[in-house]
Amino acid sequence: MVAMLKFPISRGQAGRAPPDLHEALDAWAPLPAAEQADKMRQYLRRLPDAPLDAQDRLSVMRALSLAMLRLPERDAGAALRRVWEDLHRESKALAFASAGPTAEAALGRKLRQQAIELALASAWRLARLLLADYAAWPPGFWRDCHQLYAEARQLGVERGFGNGLESPDASYRKLLLLGISHGHRLERARLLVLVAWLQKHGEHLRLREEAASGWRVIPAEDAPGRFNPDGGHVGLGMDCGLVLQRARRALEANAEQATALEWQLLSLLEREWSGPPQRRHARAKQRNGQRVQWLRGFDACWRLAREGGMASVEETGCLLVANLSASGMRLQGDLAGSGAMAGDVLMLKRRGFGWQLALLRWLALPDGEQPGECGVEFVGKRPQAVEAAALTSHGDAALEPALLLYAERRFFSKGVLLMPGRLYQAMRPFRVRGADGEWLVRAEKLLQQTGSCQLISVRLEEKLA
Repeated sequence: MVAMLKFPISRGQAGRAPPDLHEALDAWAPLPAAEQADKMRQYLRRLPDAPLDAQDRLSVMRALSLAMLRLPERDAGAALRRVWEDLHRESKALAFASAGPTAEAALGRKLRQQAIELALASAWRLARLLLADYAAWPPGFWRDCHQLYAEARQLGVERGFGNGLESPDASYRKLLLLGISHGHRLERARLLVLVAWLQKHGEHLRLREEAASGWRVIPAEDAPGRFNPDGGHVGLGMDCGLVLQRARRALEANAEQATALEWQLLSLLEREWSGPPQRRHARAKQRNGQRVQWLRGFDACWRLAREGGMASVEETGCLLVANLSASGMRLQGDLAGSGAMAGDVLMLKRRGFGWQLALLRWLALPDGEQPGECGVEFVGKRPQAVEAAALTSHGDAALEPALLLYAERRFFSKGVLLMPGRLYQAMRPFRVRGADGEWLVRAEKLLQQTGSCQLISVRLEEKLA
């Protein structure tokens, strides 16, 4: 239960104090989580007009943040994200307002410390929700977080006050790790696992002053960090080794319950925290207004391949090509209502070309009227709609829809099989049936895995029909 708060009205102040927070939270408790978040946002937005001094306003915001922590993120959705964004902005403004040359006398040292703590704690919560919605970072978000943490260190309060909020130190370290993990490229299931790991292990990120290669915080940049392979003295260096070590030990200690998704995520973080992925091909900006038709979802892509590339207008969308390379494209357009997620299977068609199979690699959905953006990676041309089944010691499974790609006009030797689920196992045989015949193939390598499907390199063992 949130403690009862009093709102003193100083002599000469106009207006009316907001209703008591304790009573308001009790009144909102029966409402759905999203509606509670909306009520909290309305309450927060009335605070600047209330006759409260800075300390009282901060006390209300801290109490409100503790109530927000109890709302389930999945149920509250975008409404919770918006109230965390408002709370972060208000607490940050209070922290910066108290940082001037007369700050100690005007607002007090303790107020400044508490405002910094709340601003960084709310930044961590906001960042989690932004990535869950594939939303863009607010302008200045990272630069302000770097400044807040620098001031916490200068004041010697980075360890916090132990009063229900995470310390500036813990919030900032987890924020940095989340920022360099390229969450806009993770399916939501992987993002949930990442957030849980960072909540548990993220505060063990080491921040070092000495020059070293790797990720470094650049305070003047509006980014979580920059990877410097040659080392440097600017900013703090990030040593992620202990965090990875603790995550691996936790999985190994619980190996029987650990999922393939968790092991794959750990492998991904071990690669990307030691060096971000590099583009394989140069990308050329497109200024000619070229557009691409797109279709998302495995089932829709399979039907399109089966029907020979005839798609209904209702199923497809249209996006603008922003840049293009041999391996993929950056697309812009109305993505907000599409339901698209990182890892989705896509079919793409440019004017003068046939349909291509692709994967959605990353997604950014800004608020307001700004167009969304996404990056897609080409998988191959002319995907064939087939049916496939894994052959196991338990007997033949039922044939299920799959997509088959191969370089030749007919399937003679090797190809790529795209299948929903998690059926890959090295050297596992599959029975594949298509319009051109039926084959026995054997899995050679797992090329890609998303939250919904696998791309498997296969070789032809025998033509069955």
